[in-house]
Amino acid sequence: MSKNGFIYVTGHRGRLGSVLMELGCSALEIDVTDPIVTSRTIKQLKGGDLIVHLASKSDVDWCEKEENKDQLSAVNLMGAYNVLNAAQDANIPVVLLSSNHVFSGRRWWGKYKESSKQSSINAYGFSKHTMEALAVSFPNSKIVRSSYLATYDRVARTYFAKEDNPKFPTFFKRNFTYINHFAEMLLAYCHRYDEMPKMLHLASSDSMSWYE
Repeated sequence: MSKNGFIYVTGHRGRLGSVLMELGCSALEIDVTDPIVTSRTIKQLKGGDLIVHLASKSDVDWCEKEENKDQLSAVNLMGAYNVLNAAQDANIPVVLLSSNHVFSGRRWWGKYKESSKQSSINAYGFSKHTMEALAVSFPNSKIVRSSYLATYDRVARTYFAKEDNPKFPTFFKRNFTYINHFAEMLLAYCHRYDEMPKMLHLASSDSMSWYE
């Protein structure tokens, strides 16, 4: 629950959404690609409530496939628009989850800042880049960018199991955040929504090895 109301989550069955449910958030049961249902549902929320919009297609490989491009656009772009538009009509604030995939990762002179120019190099990153551009026009919205949200099981399954594969790197560095810690940071952000900037990165401060 926020200071004056409830925190509702789209995409509540996803990895991050599931953690937020365990922390006391409420599920917003809607198909975000349906503008009528989305509007009708959000209009039932009350003053002081807040929406965390997580519903999106986030499998990077899936997003790259040509046959999935229409669905990617329908969920990640039009879905975000439907939520933002309905929430604006209902005077409900929205926090949208974006990703460091809006950047290429090739910046050699330092870490990315909120003001850094987007340079996405894959379809998922571009969809989040476009979503951010869309959200800027809605005064009731703010954006949080995350890095890779890691769990021990997910990291072990993806990387440790392949350490005997000679084609797979034995040391892989990138920025990531333990998902439970990120969920706690995101809730703290929501509780102080009015104090928060339009755009904020929530991530660990350093790149580190998966083994670390």
